[in-house]
Amino acid sequence: VTHTGLAQIEFGPRVAAVSSEIHLDGHFLIPVDNRGRQTGFQVGFYLREKLPLKGWYIQPEMLYGRLNSMFFVDVFTFDTRLTRLDAPILIGKKLGPVRLNAGPLFRYVIKGEARDQARFFDITESLETFRVWWQVGIGTDIKGFAIDLKYGKGRTAFGSQSSLSALTINSKRDDWVIAVGYRLIK
Repeated sequence: VTHTGLAQIEFGPRVAAVSSEIHLDGHFLIPVDNRGRQTGFQVGFYLREKLPLKGWYIQPEMLYGRLNSMFFVDVFTFDTRLTRLDAPILIGKKLGPVRLNAGPLFRYVIKGEARDQARFFDITESLETFRVWWQVGIGTDIKGFAIDLKYGKGRTAFGSQSSLSALTINSKRDDWVIAVGYRLIK
């Protein structure tokens, strides 16, 4: 790889705060009507490569993340935790100091857990573990830092085949991500 080739590539670590909508549908002994937000984190790496068209780039990322949430169903409380790998592949355009990007996000759920006060459930087998989403974002670069706000859209349903069979969880109608990366290579 020549020095010119390296000047076209950026690489570095990335951390993010994530907020996702989750909605419970179904019945678990009593009617369920609850909407909430999951909160969590992501850590990983990003690579940004300039494309031959002025201002255009491709930015693949590999992110490990965990989302936690709590649901109240009458007098019962349920905690859930989803561990996942996200791999967005974003195409973007730099417009002055602002970057705009969009593209598919490939999501693989590694593990799903739910618990109430008395029991622990491994719900991984009932998850749709691989999904393709769409993500759009806006960002800027300041002194080696890549700062982004992203919105992702998709849907995952689980619960119908698990030990929580009466409880169906429709998760991931949307994701909001605030991410910061640091450019190690430019």
